[in-house]
Amino acid sequence: MLWKLSDVILLAVGAMLIATLLHVVAEPLERWTPLPAWSRLLVSGLVVIGLFGAAGWMLWSRMSAEFSEVIKRAVAATHQLQEQ
Repeated sequence: MLWKLSDVILLAVGAMLIATLLHVVAEPLERWTPLPAWSRLLVSGLVVIGLFGAAGWMLWSRMSAEFSEVIKRAVAATHQLQEQ
C-alpha cells in the first residue's frame, strides 16, 4: 500500500518542506513588521519565487550559450563526417 501511495507521500513531504521554507523566510518579518500572518507568508512566498526565478534566469542564460555551442560543434562534426 505504501508503494501505491508513494506519490501522495512525496507530495506531502514536499508540501511540508515548502511550508517550512516559507515560515523560515517569514520569521524575520514577524520581528520587524506588524504585518498579519497571511501577508508575511505572501511576502515570503514572493521572495522565494523571486530568488528561484533569478537563479533560473542566470542559469538558463549560461546553459543556453553552452547548448548553442554544443549544437554548433555537432553540426561541424556532422559535416566533417560527411566529407570523409
